[in-house]
Amino acid sequence: MEIRRMVFERKRAQMKIQEMAFVLVAIMVFFGMVVLVYFSIRPKRAQLL
Repeated sequence: MEIRRMVFERKRAQMKIQEMAFVLVAIMVFFGMVVLVYFSIRPKRAQLL
């Protein structure tokens, strides 16, 4: 009985780690896209001035 609970807790902890890793990757991709958009827009605005 105790071993089953330990296995379940371990799987749940592993799932949380995977979720956190996925969220971190998603945030990095989002900020990467924001930086790309920023640098693609910035020179055009500078030429207008």
